Amino acid sequence: MELTIEPAAPFDFDLTAHYRTSYRKYFGNHEYVDGEYRQIVASSDKVALACVKSVGTLDRPKLKLTLRGDHPELWELAAREVAWALGTDTSLSGFYALSREDPPLNTYVQQLYGLHPTRNTSLFETIVLAITGQQIAAGVAHAIRGLVVQEFGRPVVIDGESYNLFPTPEALAEAGVTGLRAVKLSTRKAEYIVELASRVASGDLDLEACRGLPSADADELLLGLRGIGKWTVQWLKITAMDYPDAFPSGDLALRRFISHLYMDGSPLDESAVEDFSRRWQDHRTLVTVYLFAAARMGLLNTRKG
Repeated sequence: MELTIEPAAPFDFDLTAHYRTSYRKYFGNHEYVDGEYRQIVASSDKVALACVKSVGTLDRPKLKLTLRGDHPELWELAAREVAWALGTDTSLSGFYALSREDPPLNTYVQQLYGLHPTRNTSLFETIVLAITGQQIAAGVAHAIRGLVVQEFGRPVVIDGESYNLFPTPEALAEAGVTGLRAVKLSTRKAEYIVELASRVASGDLDLEACRGLPSADADELLLGLRGIGKWTVQWLKITAMDYPDAFPSGDLALRRFISHLYMDGSPLDESAVEDFSRRWQDHRTLVTVYLFAAARMGLLNTRKG
C-alpha cells in the first residue's frame, strides 16, 4: 500500500529532509538515506517505519509514503506525522515576496528555494531536548541528548535497522534526578526534566493542547514551566509548533547572523535584534529557519578571516 502527500509548492524534498535530519547521528528516530526519508511512527505498543520518497518536482511536488512493519492501522498517523514533520502544508509565498525586497536575506532564500520548515512531532520531546542543551556548547548538548535517548529510550528493530524511540515521560520520571545525572545532565536540568515528565505522565499537564492556543496564551503556559524561558519558548514555537512569527532574539548565533548581514559585524544586543526583526513581521519563523539552514550548509559564514 502507498499513500500520496502533495506539499505546498515550491517544495524541495532533498533540502527539507536534510534539514530535518541534521543531527541524526546524535539522537532521533528519523533519518534520510539514499533519497528516502524515514521516520518511526509509534502508537501505544505498535511501531512502524514511515518511508517517504519524492515522485514529483520542485514546483509540482508529490511524495510517496510507504509503511514498513505489520501495523496497517498506523497509516493515518504516519501520513499526519510525516506531513507535520516535513512542513508540507506551509505556504512560502508571503515570505518569498518579503525576501525579494530584502537583498541580504534573498541571497540565501534563492539558494534554499523550496526549503520548508520542519517540526518535531512531540512537544514533550522538544522541551526535554531544549532543556538539555541550555547554556552548553552545541557538541556537548548533542552528545548528552544521545546518551538520554540511548539510556532511557526503547530500542526497536524494523527491517534489520535499529532505532531508539525517544524516552517516554514515564521512563524519564522513573529515572529520577539520579538517573539523569548519570548521563551527564546537571542537577538543575535533571530536576526540571523529572518534574516535567512526572506532570505529563500523571496527566496533570497536557502539553499537546498547547499547540492550538493563541500565541500569547501559549507563552503564558510554557513560561510557567520550570526551566523554560523566553528564548526556549520561541524555539519551541519554531521547532515543534505552528506559529509563523516566532523569533528567538536572545539566540547568540541569530544575533551574529543579523549583525554580519546588516551591520558589518557590529555587536547587537537582544533588544536591538528584536527591534530590527520587525521588518519581517509575520514571517520571522521562516527567516530564522532559513538563516540557520544557510549556516548549517556553510553558506552563511560569520567568522572573520
